[in-house]
Amino acid sequence: TSGVTPLSRNADKALENMLGKTLCRLDEASSDREQCVIYRERELFWNERLSGVMLSNAGPEVNLRFNNLIQKVVENRKDVEHLSRLFPILRQKFHDVLSECQSHSGCVPSAQDYKVMQSTLEFSSSTNIFGSSTDGQETGLESFITNDLLRWMVIHVS
Repeated sequence: TSGVTPLSRNADKALENMLGKTLCRLDEASSDREQCVIYRERELFWNERLSGVMLSNAGPEVNLRFNNLIQKVVENRKDVEHLSRLFPILRQKFHDVLSECQSHSGCVPSAQDYKVMQSTLEFSSSTNIFGSSTDGQETGLESFITNDLLRWMVIHVS
């Protein structure tokens, strides 16, 4: 068994909700106050600590927590523009999951991997994740769709 009970799952959800609210409060408390101690703590946390934890190791449990945390931050944040500091973390997480799925031609993402990629795209944008085409070349999004997404669809259908 995985060791996850309904009681422990409720505790996990409560913790994820509290973390989402606290991240937003930290951001609001230090907004436009660069000389404030809270501002320096916020920068350290957002730029180093959060990315270090969320990108440290891949796996179903980390991906589940990542997905839930992103959803809770979005639910608790009214001004999405302030959340742009999450974009590099989201981009990296998406590409980490994608590269793991690309490692074998017959490999398809797990349900949790699909959820992480979906939440990442919903939260930020395809331009943030894949970049944009500047001179008519195939974009990263087009490459993802034609090389990965279509392959996974064929594998699932066959």
